[in-house]
Amino acid sequence: GHNGFDELRRYIKGGGEFCKELAVILQERSELESAYAKGLHKLAGKLIKASRDSLGSVHQAWQVVGQELDNEADVHRVLSASLAEEVTRPLRQLLDTQHKVRKGVEGMVDKTTRNVHEWRTAEVKAKKQSHVANRENEKIQDMALEARLGRGKTLSEKEALKLEKQRRKAEELVQRSEVEYYTCSLRSERARLEWESAIYKGTTCFQTLEEERLAALKQLVVKYHYNIKVAAPKMAESGSRLEEPVSKCDVEKDVATIINAKGTGENIPHQLLPDFYAEDINNIMNRDRRRESLDKLNKMFRGDIDRERRGKQGVENLAKALQETPNFGGEDSQQDVSDKLQHMRAMLAYLESSRHKVQLSFAELEHRQRPTHPMERYIHTSRDKQGMMVSILKVPAWLTPDSASPDQSPVSDSPADSPDWRDRGIGDGNSVPPDSDFDEFSSQGSDRDYQAAVTSDNAPSTTATATDLNNIVNHQTNDYVNTDDINQLTTTSITNHATSNNTNVAAATDGEHSDSHQNHITAIGYYDAQSPPSEDTVAMGRCKALYDYDANMYDELTIRTGDIIQLHTKQPDGWWVGELDGQVGIFPATYVEEID
Repeated sequence: GHNGFDELRRYIKGGGEFCKELAVILQERSELESAYAKGLHKLAGKLIKASRDSLGSVHQAWQVVGQELDNEADVHRVLSASLAEEVTRPLRQLLDTQHKVRKGVEGMVDKTTRNVHEWRTAEVKAKKQSHVANRENEKIQDMALEARLGRGKTLSEKEALKLEKQRRKAEELVQRSEVEYYTCSLRSERARLEWESAIYKGTTCFQTLEEERLAALKQLVVKYHYNIKVAAPKMAESGSRLEEPVSKCDVEKDVATIINAKGTGENIPHQLLPDFYAEDINNIMNRDRRRESLDKLNKMFRGDIDRERRGKQGVENLAKALQETPNFGGEDSQQDVSDKLQHMRAMLAYLESSRHKVQLSFAELEHRQRPTHPMERYIHTSRDKQGMMVSILKVPAWLTPDSASPDQSPVSDSPADSPDWRDRGIGDGNSVPPDSDFDEFSSQGSDRDYQAAVTSDNAPSTTATATDLNNIVNHQTNDYVNTDDINQLTTTSITNHATSNNTNVAAATDGEHSDSHQNHITAIGYYDAQSPPSEDTVAMGRCKALYDYDANMYDELTIRTGDIIQLHTKQPDGWWVGELDGQVGIFPATYVEEID
């Protein structure tokens, strides 16, 4: 997160200051060889002070060097030249190089930070304008309605025409203000994603700089040690005392120590969701206009979700092609694809959550049953000082780059009809609801079909170049990756599979308002596969169902109060594996009690 980046920036700056101080010390050390005794005593104190508060074995080695400077009374003039050429000059070159790189990274992060602040400001302004326009529109609409019904003051024909003109103008202003607010919200979120990407890249760059700095300091302390040993017999004793701290220098261990000491914990992004006037039932608004406004918002989100899904499907196919063919594209290209896929997942969560809020408002307006969604638990709603709703999506852990990357989500090798015994959270009976529109929970079979396509013996080889890959990854003219570009990078089977998947997604979204719509949902790609128990597995006991539980996923058991279940396995996540009426599956442990 930003706090972690600031902490790392301060630490890197402190490391640079230490190197500057060390370079000055070594330069003075070489210049004061003629007045060795007095000069060494002074420099020893400065070096000990400079390295006192630093972490790691490398800095500790330099602290020992400072202590040994007091014992170096007799040294040759050759040592001065050796220190200047082999230690001081490389250290200054390292300082200059790292300073330029550090300034470039900080400039990139500062630029994206300013961009986020600007779009946040524009978003708040557009939000206020949208709400004001809606309030004014409601007043004019009510006045027009009273005039048509003959209530209140009787208006002349001229006044009626003027009022009608004001009504149309107010409606147009509401539409423009809401579109502007929605546009600012999207741009603000994209700016936040760019800022977050810059933070991650800057953190990685700073860590690399720190590793290089520590490695260089280790090499310099080794050279210093060597020159001290060969300079004069009097240096032998001091050199022998430096053997142990120098040999214990461990750059990797030091980096781990720094991370443990300075780390700020896992970063949880906060996505600011748009809150439209019609969503808040407390806002005064005509029921029909509220219904119409909510329906327009729902369609608007739905269209963006469909486009984002199609783009995500294309990038996923590209990522899997890269995984199947390691020589296809370099590390930078693979990282760009991974970043693009992560951004699309974050944007899908943003759009799905925003749309779910609209659906909740619509259900409340129509007095219907409240719909459910996997992201609902992560939406935090409050009100600002002006009384307007503020909704923040705190992205769950499974949407982080590490857990959502293709490398961490391997395709299962099990048959398509075999259960995936995977962790779906604590076994409290709250598995993924069957009516979720969230793309990550609605991709059953896609991973297996794709793997079958790319591993087929008759599949043609990929012939695209790394340049083609970069052109697609860095495509900036669309909000998603065009699937036509993906066709140039994947096999015919992959293309046909992606096309069929896009068709299925469109068909599913067109029928989502049907009361009979049922989705068979599995969380493929997010859990580690476990082997299902074989049919001849010996039961470890029996348990009795205390409550009714309806299976929400294909590998779960539907149980009814009083059912006797043969218990096979107790999983640590609270889901138990058992058999009922010849069917093997999992069920929440809190819904049963053991009887033997």
